[in-house]
Amino acid sequence: MSEGNLRIRVFGMLRNYSDRDGYIDLGGVNRSHLEVRTLKDVVKEYFKLNHPDFDSELINECAIANQSEVLQSHAPIGIQDEIAILPPVCGG
Repeated sequence: MSEGNLRIRVFGMLRNYSDRDGYIDLGGVNRSHLEVRTLKDVVKEYFKLNHPDFDSELINECAIANQSEVLQSHAPIGIQDEIAILPPVCGG
């Protein structure tokens, strides 16, 4: 099954737009052939629709990571991957 709810963990200032557990829910997303650069477009659309006050272009500056590494823009998103968005400054 390649389509299903895609919950993404967010950090830094993106937490202001997440649920109380630190996730955004992108709803049904087809993960087959999904790459990081395409996922960023989906995330930008999510913010445009759900949080119009947020500058969705900031997503271009964020890193996308799975449970084990930061992913390059051409990297595929695995069907079982847990995904996180890391803004340019996460604090720490």
